[in-house]
Amino acid sequence: MSRPTDRYPDPGVFDETLYRNLTSLPNGVTLDLQFLQKIINPEIKNWRIPKETVLRGMQANMFIIEVDSGDSSVTSRYMAKRINPKELPDKASKEIWQEFVQSVRKETDFYKEVMKAENQNIRCLFPKVYYSDGTPKELDSEPQETSFILIMEDLTENYYQTPMMSREQAESVMQSLARLHAHFWNQDRSQERGGFWVLERRLKRNEIENAEETWKRFLERFPEVDALDPNIKNIGKRIRERARDLDNEVEQGACTIIHGDAKARRAIKFC
Repeated sequence: MSRPTDRYPDPGVFDETLYRNLTSLPNGVTLDLQFLQKIINPEIKNWRIPKETVLRGMQANMFIIEVDSGDSSVTSRYMAKRINPKELPDKASKEIWQEFVQSVRKETDFYKEVMKAENQNIRCLFPKVYYSDGTPKELDSEPQETSFILIMEDLTENYYQTPMMSREQAESVMQSLARLHAHFWNQDRSQERGGFWVLERRLKRNEIENAEETWKRFLERFPEVDALDPNIKNIGKRIRERARDLDNEVEQGACTIIHGDAKARRAIKFC
């Protein structure tokens, strides 16, 4: 297990050990000038990781890679997402760690897939990815022995995120999701089902059993939703009664790659 903590991360403490380890990537790869020249641009002359860009989180550590190219008058920035369980706060059990690592692997494997030539027509749906890798899958049963890295374009300057969206933005997101689903539709029916919202994972947390009460509390917080239609109050009951049927329907006839947690906060809008 990783180290226990009452407060993580402490914003008043800079983790020098973590900072020194940022250049150590999975499978013995080193983040250095030659590596960046290979994956991003052979014209890169200098690079650095500004300390103030290191963000320590509960599920990952993020940092910015700044590079100088050509005559060094132009500086470009790239975002790196580093997932190393030994550097993260503890979780309640090994099983939860294993589920977490499984989710991380799906993310890094997906971006590897997007980088393939046959998936070029959907790359516009995502930030540009330069590198995505992780330790061998055989290590996933021992989460503390795993590590993952994702390097992509930095969207800070031209994009933003919000917890809400307009109707036009929502329609744009739905169109993008439909394009993603259509591209991978029924390509590989042998893949294990993923996503945190499959029925078996929700049953472990009693979410189907408690669906009516959960939905009732939601409507109490957002009464304007309840006012849209008299049958809306029954959605929780219907989910509880038909969860198994709905899950079977999806499993048998909707084989594709999904986002997994498509909410407004995760949709990136162009400024």
